[in-house]
Amino acid sequence: MSAALPPRAGGHISGEAAMRVRMLVLVLFAAACSPAAAGEAGDKTAKSKEAGAAKWEYRALSRDQVAELGKKDFAAGLNKLGDEGWELVAVESHALPGGGAAYSVLATFYFKRPTARPEARVESPPPSQEEIKAFRLKHANAGAVKKALQELFGADGKRMRLVADERTNQVIVQASTEDLFKIAAILQILDVAAEK
Repeated sequence: MSAALPPRAGGHISGEAAMRVRMLVLVLFAAACSPAAAGEAGDKTAKSKEAGAAKWEYRALSRDQVAELGKKDFAAGLNKLGDEGWELVAVESHALPGGGAAYSVLATFYFKRPTARPEARVESPPPSQEEIKAFRLKHANAGAVKKALQELFGADGKRMRLVADERTNQVIVQASTEDLFKIAAILQILDVAAEK
């Protein structure tokens, strides 16, 4: 599947042209690995797969960098990368003229891994952080609203803390973001003008 490139003067490809060829190969490789390339684009099953499909991150390392990960042992470096979830997807070798007939060969190792593994991902709300918010009331009495909120959410002070400021007619609440949204909705119901 490799295409032969026409040689330039001197029998080799310039560094810039070789780089363009390498980039083209990587782009074609990435396109070939996409779900659309497998003919699944119109399928409902493919759409559900794409929704839960992993996003990939890539890493390119030299042989020395892989060996460094394994404390100067190349095989141990490969094993360490495997333990971290990296998969070897391609190896690219470069021959550098070393003078005369001697050539030095450099290799680049390309790895990929999912950024988030779908089987490990659990849909859950983000960890709740406590916030403090003051709700200014226009019509209701702050003391009465505090008492009503304590009856709704519990007066033990473990879930949230409530303070009624009678002077400014505000209820000050320390609670999770989720509870603050609930309280704001309840206050829209409670803080209405009394009917005459």
